[in-house]
Amino acid sequence: MNRVHFLVPGALDDPAHPSGGNRYDRRLRSELVRAGWQVRLVRIGGARQVDERALLDELTALPQAEPVLMDGLLAAAAPAVVAAHARRLRIVILLHMLPAGLDESSGYPLVLRAARAVITTSEWARRQLRETGYAEPGRIVAAPPGVDQALPVVASPSGARLRCVAALLPHKGQDVLLDALRRIRALDWTCDLLGAADLDVAFTRGLHDQARTSGISPRVRFLEPRPATRTRELYDGADLLVVPSLTESYGMVVTEAIACGIPVVAADTGGISEAMGTGDSRRPGLLVPPGDPAGLAEALEAWLTRPALRAQLTAAAHERRRGLPAWQTTAATAARVLASARDEP
Repeated sequence: MNRVHFLVPGALDDPAHPSGGNRYDRRLRSELVRAGWQVRLVRIGGARQVDERALLDELTALPQAEPVLMDGLLAAAAPAVVAAHARRLRIVILLHMLPAGLDESSGYPLVLRAARAVITTSEWARRQLRETGYAEPGRIVAAPPGVDQALPVVASPSGARLRCVAALLPHKGQDVLLDALRRIRALDWTCDLLGAADLDVAFTRGLHDQARTSGISPRVRFLEPRPATRTRELYDGADLLVVPSLTESYGMVVTEAIACGIPVVAADTGGISEAMGTGDSRRPGLLVPPGDPAGLAEALEAWLTRPALRAQLTAAAHERRRGLPAWQTTAATAARVLASARDEP
């Protein structure tokens, strides 16, 4: 029987704190079920922290050789608990990102080596993990996220409606974006920052102060997350997605925006360029160095002042959207890894 215990963070369904990792987990589970797998979903911990005791109790209760798919956030938070059961169970780690400060002393590499396999959510993350030597290369498989097709968003003539979709957190780089917008405040634009504001209150307060002191606050809106059931609801009313992140393993917002026919200006970090891809041999957006407000301002100025460039990037986005990966492909890759782990002696 194709069955698996899928252990995920407790905040999986929290509408106030949506994340790419949570969306990935939810969709993978539903696609595995659609493909005939029996998936027992187990939420561990509360909204923002892992309950190590609950994780230990869950793993201890599982019979010998049971197949387990575990979100990497759980393994990173309690590596000793997971490592203690890695030989007894058939554990596959779903690695959304490489934890900051990962080294041998963290205990996490021990978990990655002991797991039957590691599924990464991008080819970039797979390469990074191979280079660390923290997992056997043959046991690391990339299963990039899929994306649902959506009706294209109707662009405005000016292209002035900018949007950033991410929780307000330092590594998401909204401060870099506001600095870039300050540099082009003479141009016509508006920008929506769409994301949870309570995960780092001090950083969020700093963003509001930054917008006000820069004189751009009337044109910057801080909006609550949208628990959208359809991709288009996150991007309706936008002309351009801006992704100023300092680090991203993939960047699901990139493919989601492109699925709506919206080009992207993004920091060239992690798996962003992989997600952006090319449409008709052209990239559906512009890449800039991460943490570089001047470079970001230059790219945004080019977008806003060059209609021919906007038309070129929009055409490339429409071409790319037709070749975006499907969630069924993601699930099929994960299913092969789980079946292989299950069938190992």
